[in-house]
Parts: sequence; structure tokens; C-alpha cells
Amino acid sequence: MPWTSPTGFVEDAWIAEALAYDEIVDYSHAAFSDQISPGYNTDYLELTHAAINCDKVRVCVGLNETDDLQGYDVEVYYGGAWHATTGDNDVFNAWNEFAIGSTQSVTAMRFIGYNDSEELGVYFYLEEADFGEVEAGQTILDYERGAPGANRGAMRGTV
Repeated sequence: MPWTSPTGFVEDAWIAEALAYDEIVDYSHAAFSDQISPGYNTDYLELTHAAINCDKVRVCVGLNETDDLQGYDVEVYYGGAWHATTGDNDVFNAWNEFAIGSTQSVTAMRFIGYNDSEELGVYFYLEEADFGEVEAGQTILDYERGAPGANRGAMRGTV
């Protein structure tokens, strides 16, 4: 499965948004939020692409301070609505994959960080983001998708 970078973004309160898909995974070369006060969230950072068959996305997120009270969510846009993804939302400074649950024609993903700390103001850094493209004719296996309770290696379908 090839990873495909976004090709654009929707303007919002983030800084240097295009750095979230420049193929450089580095905290000093990333899109970043304004400082988020305790108890608040970032604005959404929406990254776009022409319709792409996709079954997961991945992000690499940096954070200037961490105390187990910060996290984030990633949603994807298909079928005219935003949809939640599944994955660990507290992995920092490493690639983190989020499953969509099925192959969909996705046109955007959006990221939001939250700070539940009572003391720390934080900055979120979206170092890189990618769509997990499912190519036409690609066979998807349950073990590749990490489906809970899946029969490992059972064929799920062909795109």
C-alpha cells in the first residue's frame, strides 16, 4: 500500500500548513498550532487531496510538552460527511496510523489536538500526514487491516 501525501489545505489558524505534507518528518519543519491553553483544543487542520481510495491515514505529531493529558483526533471526509477514525490518539514523535474501517473515496483528513492539562500551555506540531491509498485491484487482507477478532489472513475483498 503506498502512502500518498495531501496536496492542499484549508486555511485556518495553523501556521505553515503545507509543511504537514512536504515529505520531511521533523519537528522543526512542521505545521504548528498557536499555543493551546489548559483545557482547550487546537483549531482543525484540514488537509486535502483529490478523491483517493483509502482505508487508513497516518500522522506524525510532535508536542513541546507532554504530561499524558494531551491527545488528538483524526477524521476523514467521504460520502459528504466527516467520519472518526480508530487508533491511539496519544502517540507523539512517531508515525501513528488511524484505520477508516473500510475502503472509501476520501477527499480530506482533519486533525485536532486537545490539551486537558490544568497547567501546561502546549503547541502541537503536525510533522507529516499521509493517506493510505488502496490501488485498484489490490487485495485487502484482514491481518493487514488489523481488524479486531479477524481471521488472520482471511480475504476481505478486492478494490
